[in-house]
Amino acid sequence: MKKSLALLMAPAAVAFLSACGDSIENVNQINQMGMLVADSEEDLPECSDDNEGEQALVKGESVVRVCVDGKWAAMDGAGGGLSCSTVELKDGSGLKIICNGDSIGVVYNGADGKQGKDGVDGKDGFADTTVVDPEKEAISLDSLVGVTQKGPFLKGSTVYLYELSDGRTLKQTNGNFTSNIVRDDGRYKFLARDLVSQYAMVVVDGYYRNEVTGVSSEAPIRLKAITDMRKRNSVNVNLLTHLEFERVYHLVTRGDKEGNKLTVKQAKRQAQQEILKEFHMVLGDSTDAEDMDVFGASDADAALLAISILLQGDRTESELMALLAEISTDMAEDGKWNDEQSEQTKTQIADWAFTHNPSRFRENVEGWHLTEKDCAGNFEKYTEAFIAATYGIDPCCESGNTKKQVVKNELSEFNGTTLGWYDGMLLDKRDNPYLNDTIKYEQMIDWRTRRVYNTLVPQGGSVFIGTDGNIYSVLTIWMAENLDYDYKVNGESYGSVVNKNGGSAWGRYYLRDVAMKACPEGWSLPDLSEWNDLRFNLQAFYSASWTQDIFTTKESPWSVEVTNATGFSLIPTGVIHLGSQTFMNEREMAALWTSAVADSNSQAYSWHSSPERDAPVYSTSFSGFEMPARCVKRDTVLERRQ
Repeated sequence: MKKSLALLMAPAAVAFLSACGDSIENVNQINQMGMLVADSEEDLPECSDDNEGEQALVKGESVVRVCVDGKWAAMDGAGGGLSCSTVELKDGSGLKIICNGDSIGVVYNGADGKQGKDGVDGKDGFADTTVVDPEKEAISLDSLVGVTQKGPFLKGSTVYLYELSDGRTLKQTNGNFTSNIVRDDGRYKFLARDLVSQYAMVVVDGYYRNEVTGVSSEAPIRLKAITDMRKRNSVNVNLLTHLEFERVYHLVTRGDKEGNKLTVKQAKRQAQQEILKEFHMVLGDSTDAEDMDVFGASDADAALLAISILLQGDRTESELMALLAEISTDMAEDGKWNDEQSEQTKTQIADWAFTHNPSRFRENVEGWHLTEKDCAGNFEKYTEAFIAATYGIDPCCESGNTKKQVVKNELSEFNGTTLGWYDGMLLDKRDNPYLNDTIKYEQMIDWRTRRVYNTLVPQGGSVFIGTDGNIYSVLTIWMAENLDYDYKVNGESYGSVVNKNGGSAWGRYYLRDVAMKACPEGWSLPDLSEWNDLRFNLQAFYSASWTQDIFTTKESPWSVEVTNATGFSLIPTGVIHLGSQTFMNEREMAALWTSAVADSNSQAYSWHSSPERDAPVYSTSFSGFEMPARCVKRDTVLERRQ
């Protein structure tokens, strides 16, 4: 990027027409305009990125210095952009400095100046000077590139570059340029341009890839970014640049809560920190939203991806834009998302994230093959942190935090749920006394509630040769616990009952039509063939009295010894008769629903067993009975390559 400095009289920079020996006495008035005053050059603070653009006066000098590129620069040249003059005070004690009609300070004459000792009749000891205006530097861009992302904007999306007059008003000029995205990776490019200042607004309008669904959006959206291009020729446009826009504009043009107007750089840094705070994220001061990339591997990139996922949720494009407008408008004045709907909205976002498997989003993003080595950043730690903070749960693993905690958010659907941190994730993981402690179970997560279930694959399974010539096996994965999911209709529990004698470890008793709907996604009630496969496999690998090997040892009222050697952990829960709401055969037999329908739609097959029987039996049960359920999932595994 090539830069050309615009030598202007800054509004807060007094063009001192000071006679030798004059003294500056009304320092406070000048300081209110944003100027520092130092006794000597050595007393000036270090010029750095933190104070770039600040102005200072060294007593005894007739120029104003500006912090630019690490140096306190005082530059002479032809003034421009402002009209400044001096007006003598009525009492003759000094001069009032007037720029563009506004008084910006007063310089009082000292004794030497009044006597004309080092001037010409006390008049000509003043010299016009000009300084760099750090908020308006004309620049010449070789090119401007970047990526536009929600997920990536698609080919055909339009990108606009709007020239801004300066960094104090952020007003648009007539310098507007247009480019188009020509690939589905969101990248754009503007060719060489001359701009009146370093500040510009970049806007993208179009369709995008949705990280949550994995497919393209059904309608276009519009995102924007404000940028300072003095030290960059790449600007990314994303949700964070969009959310910070209104807050930056307010801080620059109207000021913070004390009324101090910030530079664009200061405003962007503050706005970004405020937005991240609302999502319970902390990044270093060196991060800039215009450099963040949802396909990057850094913490900042991962945080951006997390925000993009959280705000997208199940929203349509119009709902997403309405939410962005709500947040931006609310935060513009005070930097806080705290309107009367904010807590409810945050809780809804947390509840949505809690009930969705983040690996799906990871698969979507990495499946586009735009990430480095097809590996997205660790966005999960940020989405989990947002959930935890919204639920009133201590952060993950802080001071060895592994204790279970209760959700304390009355607005949440999961208020009162007990959760714990496991490998950086909040889960409902319960102890089950009915399992076989000597068996290593696999586990699955029911993402509707984050309830963790133990699972097992009984030995055996069918084997086949695939069309690729490789050998595969089809395994049926079984829950080793009864399903415990509160099925609801319109927010009300429907068709399931908890046995208070057995508690949640016994699972719920379901109406058959509810049991058909209650299994987690990808899982289902076992059909008769799956029950037969289970029976065949267990008979083949266990003793002739294998029914004794599938019952838990905890409930043992029978005359025969049970071992639970298979780890299947059947519990003699019995059934509930819907009409009388009484428990039948409790602690006498196990009963579980199948998916098989009998001759009449009012009846369905169920599976009954007890250790005192040689084998389980099927029977037709009225759908009006309630009984527990186990869910199964078929999985194809590569056994051997040919």
